Amino acid sequence: MYAQEKIIPELKGVVKDDAGETLSGATVLIVGTKIFATSDKDGAFVLKNVKETASLRVSFVGFISNTLKLKSGDNNVILILIPSANVLGEVIINTGLNI
Repeated sequence: MYAQEKIIPELKGVVKDDAGETLSGATVLIVGTKIFATSDKDGAFVLKNVKETASLRVSFVGFISNTLKLKSGDNNVILILIPSANVLGEVIINTGLNI
């Protein structure tokens, strides 16, 4: 007989950067599935019917992706992203015109 996996009916969370600022438009994916959510203007997201043993992968342009393994009792999480060292600090556009 197998133990039945527990399901979190509604997993809520917020995506923030390492300075505590919320990130709008980050992708939160349940690893091993095609189920994902996108954080809203306040960095908030909701995923429904998540296995309690699931892992979440969060990604956002200009930041290093992060993975969180859920623990028993998790139903509200904060996901933190660290800026990537490869982010461009300055962009120079050369039109070819010498004006």
